[in-house]
Amino acid sequence: METLEGFQELEPSDEEIVGVAGIYAFYSILALRYASLYRSSAESEDALKCAHACLTAMGQLDQNLTGAEFFAQEAESQRRAISERPLDDLNSGHLSQLRECDRTVGRERLVAIQSRLVG
Repeated sequence: METLEGFQELEPSDEEIVGVAGIYAFYSILALRYASLYRSSAESEDALKCAHACLTAMGQLDQNLTGAEFFAQEAESQRRAISERPLDDLNSGHLSQLRECDRTVGRERLVAIQSRLVG
């Protein structure tokens, strides 16, 4: 957590973040921060904050890419994740499948964000 707190994206500033790279760097670090907090404390509020950061980032990406549906995809992914059995109860095959699906979705989102950086 101390390392994450040192990222400039989390430092207080009076200036609004307007650049594409800065916006998505901020959301990435913010989501990672809340995920790390949840992992270390198991406080549900931290999980909710992580989910909110992810949904906000996906909603913003949708607004800037014609025909994008990242917000709906992320919301559905989060609904599905909370309706499934706890991770402790999952067999390793199912967990591997979840991870692979997350990697695929992550790559798609990275490509979309990269298209904004060059566009």
